[in-house]
Amino acid sequence: MARTNLSSPVADLERAIHACRGRDYNLEGIPMFLVLESLIPDTARGSTLDGRLGRLLVDYLGRLDGDQASLLDAATALEVLAAYHFDPGDDEDPVTGTVALAGHAAGPLVRTINFHNTPPARSDEVGRQLLAAGERFRSVGEDDLEGLLSGGAWQGREPPLIPVFYEGYRNNYDVALPLLERAGLRGWFFVPTSFIDTPVPEQYDFATAHDIGLTDDDHVGGRCAMTWDELRDVVARGHAVACHTATHCAIVDVKTLEDVQRELVGSRQRLEQELGREVRTLAWLSGAPYGENERVDTAVREAGYLTVFSNTKVQRIQGV
Repeated sequence: MARTNLSSPVADLERAIHACRGRDYNLEGIPMFLVLESLIPDTARGSTLDGRLGRLLVDYLGRLDGDQASLLDAATALEVLAAYHFDPGDDEDPVTGTVALAGHAAGPLVRTINFHNTPPARSDEVGRQLLAAGERFRSVGEDDLEGLLSGGAWQGREPPLIPVFYEGYRNNYDVALPLLERAGLRGWFFVPTSFIDTPVPEQYDFATAHDIGLTDDDHVGGRCAMTWDELRDVVARGHAVACHTATHCAIVDVKTLEDVQRELVGSRQRLEQELGREVRTLAWLSGAPYGENERVDTAVREAGYLTVFSNTKVQRIQGV
């Protein structure tokens, strides 16, 4: 990961966006900023803008669509912010002051690196990226995230970082996990439970049918997903495992009570049954936030989730 702590906005924003969108989201670790947003009244924050990152974000949002910036604009601005300004400034506080995303969220920014497939052929690149991150940041565990979302102080001089691994790939365990630990970091593993439960001879076809990207290392009839034993080991080693629905679905795919039971209720129950611990965090395919679909939002709350990860935010949606 190249050092990216420019204090001035990039001049050619269109070119910067094009460069960001040219990356391989399935194979590359993609840096991103997320807004920490609590929807619990006692912990809700104001909407002031603060610090270097806040000023840069205002600049990018203003050049995208001014005061009417959409959620897509907000995600684009955060993506450019991470691509060109990811490293902390010399005198920057570990956790930024409150920023506002064009009315879509208000809270401090936290850094994340989003990984999907981590095949052996890319292990050197993944290792370099994680080692560089380990030198500059301290990873966020579940208790740390709870504290940040509740407005607590960050306990550490290095800024917080959330390394995230999506889909529950076998190579996330075989390749990425040892590299993550070598860098001194803890990760978050979001898994679609039906992928884990699919018999090995059918996993390739399941992935192809459910928007789970594969590589040349994967083949028909071979094991593509982690096992439950491996996920239990992930948890035992101090990492977080969270829900990515049952079938790797998007929020728009949840239309019936049967969908709710399978994708939200059953998937969480399956994780808790196999891992022997509570699972209260959810992420959708395509990264939809909480607050845009009242019917599904209600189902998410009633299924017992407390936290939602999306493309632009980490949201605390209800208390314990």
